[in-house]
Amino acid sequence: MRKLTLFCLALFILSTSPALAQFEDLLGGASSVYADPEITLKPSSPEPGERVTASVNSYIPSVNGSAISWKLDGKEIPGSANKNSVSFVAGKDGMEQTITTTFNTPKGQTIVVKDEFTPRYLDIIIEPQTHVPSFYLGRAMPSTGSLVNATLLISGLNSYSDYLFTWRVGRTVVGGSSQRGKNFTSFETTLDRYMLLSVEVTGTDGSLVAKKTVSVPSVSPFLKFYEYSPLLGLSNQPINKSLSLIGNVTTVRAEPYYLDSRVYNNPAIADWTLNKASYTDTNSNPYEVTLKRGGTSGRSTLNFHVRDTAQLLQGARGSIGINL
Repeated sequence: MRKLTLFCLALFILSTSPALAQFEDLLGGASSVYADPEITLKPSSPEPGERVTASVNSYIPSVNGSAISWKLDGKEIPGSANKNSVSFVAGKDGMEQTITTTFNTPKGQTIVVKDEFTPRYLDIIIEPQTHVPSFYLGRAMPSTGSLVNATLLISGLNSYSDYLFTWRVGRTVVGGSSQRGKNFTSFETTLDRYMLLSVEVTGTDGSLVAKKTVSVPSVSPFLKFYEYSPLLGLSNQPINKSLSLIGNVTTVRAEPYYLDSRVYNNPAIADWTLNKASYTDTNSNPYEVTLKRGGTSGRSTLNFHVRDTAQLLQGARGSIGINL
C-alpha cells in the first residue's frame, strides 16, 4: 500500500507581498504557492524488478533553491544529488519500500518527503466472448460491440474482498462507481480500434494498492467457408474462392471469426443465397447448407450473411464460387 508523509523539521515563516496577500484573500486564504512538495512515481504501481522514476516538485517557494538528496530504503541513491527526479529498480515482490527526498533550504530548514510503495506483480486477463472455430489455434479477439471479460490478478493477495476496484474503459467508469472485492468486470467494446482498459485498486482508507492499464484491440468479424462431412467432420482447411462438387451432395459451413458469442448463438439474420436467390435448407444449423448436384453444369455463387439487427457492426458476409 502507498502512504505519503511530509515531515517539517523546522518551523519557518514565508513573507508575502501585499499583492499576494490580496490574491490569497480572493481564494479564501488558500494559494497554490504554499503547496507541499510531493513525490510522484512512474509507474505509480511498479512491479518487482521494474525501472521506476521518482520525481518531486521542487519549484514551490517553500523549497525553491534547496539542496536535494534522495534515499531508497535508507540508502542514498548514487548520483541523485540536487536532481528533481531519480531512477531506480523496484525491489522484491511484496517487499514494502520507501523513497525519501530531503530538502535543505537556503534558510537552514530541513524538509523531508517520503513515499511508501510495495512492488507487486499485476496481470489483467482479457477474455473476449467471441466465436472462433473449435480447431482454431489462435485466440479469440474482441470486435465492436462484443462482450469482453477482464480479471485482475495481484501477487501476494489471497483475498480481494477488502479492496475497492475502479475499472475504466477510456475515461468511463465501468458500472458507474468503484466496487468492493470486484477484481473482475465485463464490458462491451467501443468503436475505437484500440481501447484503454484500466483498473485502480485502493484500500478502504483510500490508499493506492495497485494500478494497471492495458490496450485492448478491436477487429471486424469475417467469414470463412469449410466443407463438412458426416463421416470426417469439419475440414480445418478453408475453401479457397471456389468449391467443385464431386459427389451428389455436399455440405458447406460458414464459420464467423470474432463474432460476439451472443450473436452467434442467436443470430437475427443468417441467410444463404445462391446466385442472389434465397436458398432454403432443412438443416437445423443456420451456419450450414447442403448443396445437391442437379442435371446442369456451370458456375454459381454461394453467399452467406449473418448479422445482429440491434448492433449492425456485429455481422459478416462472404461468398464462394460453386463449380457444378
